Amino acid sequence: MALRVVQESAETLDYAAVGRAITAAYAARNLNPPPHDLKWRYLRGFGQRPTIFAVYQDDVRIGQAVVLVRQLADGRRIALLADLYVDAGPSSALGAMMLYKELKAFLANETYSLIYTLANETAGTLDRKILGLTDKQPLAVIPGLFGGLGSGGARWGSSLVEDAHVKDAQDMVAPLKAASDGRDAPDTLWVADDLLGRLGAPCHRYLAAKSGDLLLIGVPRRFGVVPTLVLSARFGVGDAKAWRAALGQLVRLSKIPLVLNGTGVEVPSGLLFSSLAARFSRTFAISYRLGPDGEDLPQRLQFLDLDVM
Repeated sequence: MALRVVQESAETLDYAAVGRAITAAYAARNLNPPPHDLKWRYLRGFGQRPTIFAVYQDDVRIGQAVVLVRQLADGRRIALLADLYVDAGPSSALGAMMLYKELKAFLANETYSLIYTLANETAGTLDRKILGLTDKQPLAVIPGLFGGLGSGGARWGSSLVEDAHVKDAQDMVAPLKAASDGRDAPDTLWVADDLLGRLGAPCHRYLAAKSGDLLLIGVPRRFGVVPTLVLSARFGVGDAKAWRAALGQLVRLSKIPLVLNGTGVEVPSGLLFSSLAARFSRTFAISYRLGPDGEDLPQRLQFLDLDVM
């Protein structure tokens, strides 16, 4: 049976077929991404159009890899390698090698200031040996029960999904664009327009709250049967009072007091109490490679930076 790797267009992709293939490949994780969710992720969720490589055995799709691309305010580009899988079977090892060789050739001809991916043990070996992703960063998602009292003057907070909130959301993230334009304070890998696209996910109800110069992004998620509020991103800076105000607003909007902090920075003392929630902790292993012009990029990756279905 013939194996081949082909490059596909996100505009003409059969998202229903891709969803079925991902469901089969990740059966142990019970993933079942609807076609419209995949279409949003590939076309809108990370800024620029992605590059998609698919592995076929004869006419059956058995694997793929997606290069999701964002452009920063200064023109530099970063790439996330996502949805990378090859079905288990007699041809899986050969299919994976063919896929990675195509990725290597593609990345060698593109200029990215940062390439990163979530890696398991098997993929991590190929990421290192073939793609040269030699650096690793753990992102610990740390749980805690919110213990802050009162909103303390959070300026604004709302779901960013409905169109009615788009104007408010643009006002909220406007300082983010100014910050990302300044090379002296590159605290984020997002610009405002791409952030708004990311937060418009049809599959999740992202929430935002701002207090002073601190902007927090959260999203309600379930871990098993337990509802949690994943603190997905922190932009800007704020003291304990600002954190209490913004985080308190997110908790009220979501009505979920169990918070998983995925920002990569510590929440001020006294706001999250974690003694009874340790079993929800999870650490993501991120492999990455900086380009020659990427040495000054922020290397604090957050939950929002990852394509976690």
